[in-house]
Amino acid sequence: KNRHFVFANQASKEIIKININTNLGSSLTKALRTIAQQVEEYKAPQTCITKNSDGERIVISGVPNLEKNHVIITVYYPDFTDILTTQVNHLKDPSTWDYLLYLETTKPGQLINQLIPGSGEQLLQFKINLLQIALSKKALLLEMAPDDLLPTVELLHHISMRTNLHILTLQGQSKNADIAIKIFGINPLFSNAPDISKSLLEKLDGNGTLFIQNVEFMDLESQEYLAEFIKYGYYRIFKSNQRMTSSARIICSTNQNLQTMAQDGLFSQTLLSELKKTSVSMPSLLTLPETELTDLAQGLAEQAIKTDDFRTLLDLNHKDRNKIIQSKPASIHELKVRVKQLLLQKSKENHIEQEIQFDPAYEISDPELVQAARLGKHALRDQRMMIMLWEKFQNQNKIAAFLGVNRSSVNRRCKEYNLL
Repeated sequence: KNRHFVFANQASKEIIKININTNLGSSLTKALRTIAQQVEEYKAPQTCITKNSDGERIVISGVPNLEKNHVIITVYYPDFTDILTTQVNHLKDPSTWDYLLYLETTKPGQLINQLIPGSGEQLLQFKINLLQIALSKKALLLEMAPDDLLPTVELLHHISMRTNLHILTLQGQSKNADIAIKIFGINPLFSNAPDISKSLLEKLDGNGTLFIQNVEFMDLESQEYLAEFIKYGYYRIFKSNQRMTSSARIICSTNQNLQTMAQDGLFSQTLLSELKKTSVSMPSLLTLPETELTDLAQGLAEQAIKTDDFRTLLDLNHKDRNKIIQSKPASIHELKVRVKQLLLQKSKENHIEQEIQFDPAYEISDPELVQAARLGKHALRDQRMMIMLWEKFQNQNKIAAFLGVNRSSVNRRCKEYNLL
């Protein structure tokens, strides 16, 4: 009442967890105030889903009390009907409501929402497609902005609980057998090398993902070999009739029209047929509805700021949203950069740049590295985390720079965990 919140019971305090009358910058406080204002204005019930200070999803439901001229707000943890009610209208296919529920209530869903913190029909459908694909073992063709490829691949790899990701980036048309030999190995009779290393499919068998970026640059013979592996689950060693099995997952990407290339004889029709069975295209941010683009930008802004103290000052206003729309970002990565630049500019204008703390994991896409970045120096105490960092960086200086600690501290922990 009169812009002041009063807790009616202990349960509401335990869910809210903060003083909402003094913590005005909190997104939770803003959500509560918005609900209260809408109830007062329309004299009708209003509901929304948000998060409390611990990141727990909660429902805020407000109703008017006309006799006492105030608003009664109920807060509670949502059940599946609350979640579905808020999003189901955005579903293109109502039969996918169960994936919507998984997206909102499971760890893989949380990771996808963190990568794409936006809603709306197009983005929601893309996130559901990602979740379906992440839970599958099928080969996949990705079509999206180059800047967004690696974050998406790392996410799919992590959700599928595989441990070994190999990235094969093709820069130009392959004119020899190097790619085929690297992926499938080669018959020793055709090799001059005394010690032939294992093929990628053999190395990645059991727990690996092979990401082939710009698959259109593979030579046609290698494409036929790859199509055979995707279709049957076994591959032929190059220049040999010997067949080998592998459970490695294949993810390919392209920014070309493979259908046109196949018609011109520049791409294998067999491989295209296999890749088309499971493919996903990210909606272009250049053609995304303005409401979805600004909602995505707002979600990224909330991710970037680590503390709630100055959220009100840094909130994206109408002018900021117009700047983002006019800049026409082509990828989520580019949008992230623009949002952070806007936040930095606003913090300087308000003379609070020294007090602002940005999330150290904001520009990191690998889910495992995100966790390590947020732990900072405390990651040194976690043996599992240090093993992961060593596997990814293989360098003490890089680990020290990543965690913001001295190299000597990393060296001491590496010795303690027998990593050296």
